[in-house]
Amino acid sequence: MTLALPRPGPLRAHELALDEANAAIARSVRARRTSLGVSLAALASASGVDLAALHGLEVHQQGCSAADLWRIAQALGASLSDICQPSRPELGRDLCRTFGSAKGSVAPAPAARH
Repeated sequence: MTLALPRPGPLRAHELALDEANAAIARSVRARRTSLGVSLAALASASGVDLAALHGLEVHQQGCSAADLWRIAQALGASLSDICQPSRPELGRDLCRTFGSAKGSVAPAPAARH
């Protein structure tokens, strides 16, 4: 006896597209983080997102909330759209502003100007 797999319908196609989008976001976050030479622990500290959640996001085992994704993007010196649209080849000109030049070190946030 063989089982018939369900044919992709509108709902299944949506689920596949969402899964692909989540995978692209995971690759984008990991690429930005590694290009900065920042550890997961340093990103967790800078973003306020749990280390296990970050790891789950990067290995595409779990998603995260929009609020967490925004905090991750901000910690990486990126916008939410930069993270969600990873097809852009450039990573931005001020990626190092959050983490400084030393690998894994987190620079303090700049003081507000008045």
